[in-house]
Amino acid sequence: MCRFSVRHIVVAKIKSTDNISSNKKPDIVFYSSENGVISFEGSCSSDTNESKKGENTIVLKELKDGVYENCSLTVIDDAGNQSDQLTLSKFTIYTGLVSQQIGTASEEFLSDMVFDSQGYIIIGGFSYEDRSRAGVIAALDPILNKIKLESEKGKPVLGICNGAQILVESGLVPGSSNYNIGAALTNNKRIADGKIVGVGYYNTWTNIKMQTKPTRCAFTRQIKQNDWLNIPLAHGEGRFVMSPNNLSKMIDNGLIIFRYCNDSGDIISEFPTNPN
Repeated sequence: MCRFSVRHIVVAKIKSTDNISSNKKPDIVFYSSENGVISFEGSCSSDTNESKKGENTIVLKELKDGVYENCSLTVIDDAGNQSDQLTLSKFTIYTGLVSQQIGTASEEFLSDMVFDSQGYIIIGGFSYEDRSRAGVIAALDPILNKIKLESEKGKPVLGICNGAQILVESGLVPGSSNYNIGAALTNNKRIADGKIVGVGYYNTWTNIKMQTKPTRCAFTRQIKQNDWLNIPLAHGEGRFVMSPNNLSKMIDNGLIIFRYCNDSGDIISEFPTNPN
């Protein structure tokens, strides 16, 4: 919501406004000392063109996603006296997904969006067609550097499918010093009784068992330790590999959130319980 405070018809003080909003038709609330006609300039307008003495609430016409910093209005009273121009504080309208905006949005728009977000979900979609190693090109996008800085403030980051590969290639997972790459998601290798019985793409339903306390991860707080979920999966590169040293550190720090289990809840590392 954008708020104006007009103490006199010729003097106005703008109060703070939300930096970012998903509402394409934000309200403007202002106080006018006189009845009058509202005149808009810049990128904003409204179907309401009259103000009354006292507090006024008007709704802006629908805005597109973007940054707005040139919206202003004036009030002209019945005697023809015109107020000083009231300029809204810069604000952002944002209703889309990050993955839809990275290729087209301005750096300023993305910076504001990332800074004001409380957490981040990097979804799948095979960015850059994975013509090189999966996720490696997307991991070089400047927005990942901004997400790294915000993650250091304690904001949660979740990667799904190709988003998980991007987190690995950016160094956000497993979170080594200086974000050095310390793991990889590589081709599936289905092993049963010590023998390879299949490789590559595989889809099925499988079970994953919660290994840590619910408070260890921001996205598992409603799941109890040792509970397990039956989930669908479909991927060709789900085998998470790293050095024994890094794996030991992840286990010691409680960073292995889920492990594959059978229908009895037993952890089994081979196929078909473990599809990777």
